[in-house]
Amino acid sequence: MTTNTITAIEPQKKPGRFNISVDGEFVVGASAKVVADLHLKVGQTITPERLIEITAAEEENKAMEAALRLLDFRPRTHSEIRIRLKAKGFDDTVIQRVQTRLTKAELLNDSAFAKQWIKEKTNPKASRPVGRRKTAMDLYGKGVDKEIISEVLAEISEDDELNAAQAALTKKFRGWPETPEARKVEYAKLIGFLQRRGFSWNTIKPAMAALDAPEDENWD
Repeated sequence: MTTNTITAIEPQKKPGRFNISVDGEFVVGASAKVVADLHLKVGQTITPERLIEITAAEEENKAMEAALRLLDFRPRTHSEIRIRLKAKGFDDTVIQRVQTRLTKAELLNDSAFAKQWIKEKTNPKASRPVGRRKTAMDLYGKGVDKEIISEVLAEISEDDELNAAQAALTKKFRGWPETPEARKVEYAKLIGFLQRRGFSWNTIKPAMAALDAPEDENWD
């Protein structure tokens, strides 16, 4: 007669993981955290419902570990975590629980992510300074809510964006060519460069003016 009892909790070769056997047969692998959280011990009676609970806890633990690995690499948005976990095969319910836990632990915060992203990308000292438009597109692409994007963009002053544009030009500009024709081409290239970096014309115009073009030039 089946007793449905945990007969072994044995360590796997992978540190921190265990094989759980019921009535002498392996039934599920679990992390040390799941074993501890669910207070699993040899000799305990285990019901089918309890086995489902163990399996669900293990699935959520795997998803959490995957999410934490992603966050160790760099901060992420809710959308990025959801997409990456979905790609790994986790279902929506598990993903939602993991996101809730990460949010409560202040490890997942789209507003904080957006503020940090803007601070880094629009900083004149950044390797590739960008403007509001490019920043907004990048954040939107990462799933940040439009309202959050608007709020954080409002913190960037016109002077901040102009400084970023001038810094971008400093890294790009190598001096004006000798002929008027070549200078006109270079002027257009620099404008296109700043536009691709997401700067508006209201920022581009004064940034270009600061390059001190020859006095006889009229490119407006």
